[in-house]
Amino acid sequence: MEARKITLVLASTFAAAALAACTSDVGTVSSQSDPAATPVPVEQTESSPSPVMEVESAGSTSNGPATLAEGIALRDAGKLEEAEATLVRASEGDPRSSRILVNLARVRLSRNDAAGALEASDKALGLTPNSASALHQKGRALAGLNRGAEAIEVLTTAREMAPENGYIANTLGWLMLTRGDAAGAVPHLEAARDQLPEVAYVRNNLGVAYERSGRTEDAISEYRAAVAAGDSGGKALKSLERLHAEPVEVGEDQGPADGGVDPTVVAGK
Repeated sequence: MEARKITLVLASTFAAAALAACTSDVGTVSSQSDPAATPVPVEQTESSPSPVMEVESAGSTSNGPATLAEGIALRDAGKLEEAEATLVRASEGDPRSSRILVNLARVRLSRNDAAGALEASDKALGLTPNSASALHQKGRALAGLNRGAEAIEVLTTAREMAPENGYIANTLGWLMLTRGDAAGAVPHLEAARDQLPEVAYVRNNLGVAYERSGRTEDAISEYRAAVAAGDSGGKALKSLERLHAEPVEVGEDQGPADGGVDPTVVAGK
């Protein structure tokens, strides 16, 4: 009897954690960029600290949270093939769950399967048409299929529905950058910067937009912020070197003397 009580408690705790995890929203953007451009926008890989909550569609039985949580854990561990298979099973068990489908789209995008991600995000939108998360994944999938104009339209709608989501703003700004519209990208990337000031690739992407718009000093400031935040593949540091600018402005506080991390060391990882 005591063992059964422990089992029930653990199962309840795991299910609660799964339901919390399944609403998180990630906006990974394609790493393809304009090969002719010198400054490089960076891939987005981190999950949102303030996810857009999705209202579960009517009729969902929500009988697969453990499987969904397992799929998310496998994705986070880099086991993308297993994660996809797990989420497909979760969707089969709960075909009315748009959350599962959004996460499935995200995994397929990580596997460079834009067509499969588009299918999953469209199914999610069929269940929850007002889901900014599903629109975000659909926009990313369309971008991956080189359907840029459609992607911008979808992502613009997602931005209007969730203006507080910096990851959607970054994705839209990044896509505009890759299509040569730096001026159009600036306000979206500024919004992403305001909402996600410590995310290195957001600061780098805004720096790229500023530089391509002729705002060199503003670009240097953003590149420095990207380096201080950890940089993404050292791209911001390389941009600073190309612009003959120091990673940290002369006279600027570089952090505590007792073990503060030098930003150039972080960028070199």
